Amino acid sequence: MSGCYVRDDSPTLQARPPTYTEDCTGTIEYCLRGFYKHHGEDFADADACLWSRGKDPKTLDAYRILNNDDYRAGIRALQQGNQIYNRYLLITRLTDTHVADDKDKEGNDIINQLWWSNERRVPLARESLDLAKRKFATAFGPEFSGEINQAIDDARAKLNAAWTQVKETNVNHISDLYGWFRGKTEEKYYKSW
Repeated sequence: MSGCYVRDDSPTLQARPPTYTEDCTGTIEYCLRGFYKHHGEDFADADACLWSRGKDPKTLDAYRILNNDDYRAGIRALQQGNQIYNRYLLITRLTDTHVADDKDKEGNDIINQLWWSNERRVPLARESLDLAKRKFATAFGPEFSGEINQAIDDARAKLNAAWTQVKETNVNHISDLYGWFRGKTEEKYYKSW
């Protein structure tokens, strides 16, 4: 054992990376992230691990992640939607620059070419948000879907802001939802490694 990590050096498990110890992570993260599985503890699930330590899982004030793959896919969809919309705004800003063709025809041609494909970016960003909603619907219990959908809808409404309202800042209305999720889900108990 070295610090927070434990590695099982038996030949059959040598390829497995080291895992965090309970003393290092704290009981809640240790159980929720399933680290107990790598330390010889056999529980049916994270709740059983928590109960074994005298902690009632119902007292955790966080959304439990039921499907981590869908949760990560939802976060990725939010980030992609945000980046697609940022591109839309950037290209829109470029079209607001006016230079005579005799001074920069090549630049004007590039901007015009970008502009012709730009209108499809807003629906693409919205499709990403719809995908995020679908992924989060299976990542969490149904009791949280209303609040999650409302947070995404609030961020979606900000996608309609005029460029002049947001041009001095990076438009992160959607990707900033990651912080919202981190504060609402079991991830708020996780340390940042």
